[in-house]
Amino acid sequence: MRFKLATMVAFMGVLLAQISAANAAVIYSNLGTPDSSSSVAIGYNSVVNSNVYYAQGFTTGAGLFLLNSVDLALGVTGFGNGSPLLQIFSDNSGKPGTALAASFTNPTFGAQAVYNLNLATAFSLSATTSYWVVLSDSTAASQTKFNWYYSDSFTQPTAQNGSGLTYLAGARSLNGGSTWATNDAFALTAITLNATAVPEPSTYAMAALASSMMVVVARRRKSPIA
Repeated sequence: MRFKLATMVAFMGVLLAQISAANAAVIYSNLGTPDSSSSVAIGYNSVVNSNVYYAQGFTTGAGLFLLNSVDLALGVTGFGNGSPLLQIFSDNSGKPGTALAASFTNPTFGAQAVYNLNLATAFSLSATTSYWVVLSDSTAASQTKFNWYYSDSFTQPTAQNGSGLTYLAGARSLNGGSTWATNDAFALTAITLNATAVPEPSTYAMAALASSMMVVVARRRKSPIA
């Protein structure tokens, strides 16, 4: 009986380790040191380009993830000190589609640095689905500006920690997202996605079964021998 209980405890430990291993981790990145020699200006920059959006698209692999936060290399010391607004968009034939329900809590922006933008509620990334990270300026109605800097590696982001994410495209809109033009130069802008892996349902089912069996074994041990 002790052997059975010890085996159950070990089995439960393995299952719980699988579940607890689903902590937030980098799943997609090209982030290095922000490169100050090249940057993308965003905001109300001229009469012609009054509301500029920049975007990076990615496609998920077979795994399910909960997106927790995004790291971006930003600087808002330009004219008017713009206010970055990050959103998650659906995909529309290789270009950003519509904004999805993902609300970010922004830090206090300032000089050029890597900033972590947290999601108020984790956003569920479906498997084998394309999404867009879209950056705009929430104060674009006035003349403001900030920069989304390129990574010093000058490479497009790639999958990290076996996540299976792949780069889709870069895009820009000069009219607040009404129309988009793809441009892979924007793949160089520095980004990191931090997410939690979602265990397979079978893992939770096995954990529940093992837990029930442990309860049965424990009760038998406590029962008096007739």
